[in-house]
Amino acid sequence: FLSLWLCPPGSGTSGRIGCPPDWTRPRSLAYVKDVKRRAVEDYLKALYALSESGGAATVGQIAGRLKVSAPSVTNMMKRLARQGLVRHDPHRAVQLTEAGWAAARAVVRRHRLLELYLNRVLGLDPSEVHEEADRLEHALSDSLERRLDELLGHPDTDPHGEPIPRG
Repeated sequence: FLSLWLCPPGSGTSGRIGCPPDWTRPRSLAYVKDVKRRAVEDYLKALYALSESGGAATVGQIAGRLKVSAPSVTNMMKRLARQGLVRHDPHRAVQLTEAGWAAARAVVRRHRLLELYLNRVLGLDPSEVHEEADRLEHALSDSLERRLDELLGHPDTDPHGEPIPRG
């Protein structure tokens, strides 16, 4: 777990704490905040997908979707609850708050706009765009999101037919 915060995924296993030598130095506060923000956005996106139809999601469902342990999900849900993004009572389903829905919609919107851009403008196959959009969605600024939306003609759906939430 500690190496996740100090070493990026796929960085290898050499070095003092399981990282290549250049990754053993302490990470900057900005780097750690970025990693945490990405994790929060991934959890919000998972909650959005799981809650769209039923309104709530269990810790087990979230863990399965993100391929993480249930205790990791529980810890993140406590954190998101402190931030006012979810309602979470132990042994009950997790629900997005109004602020949580807004934040989750924003992440899903960026993801789906990126999928459509990658498909329509760059010509990637719809089967290839999801993973690329997963990586890029965290770095997309609000102004670039607006420009993509304009460039794509204010689309309603992504390449998979999923609705793109309005901004």
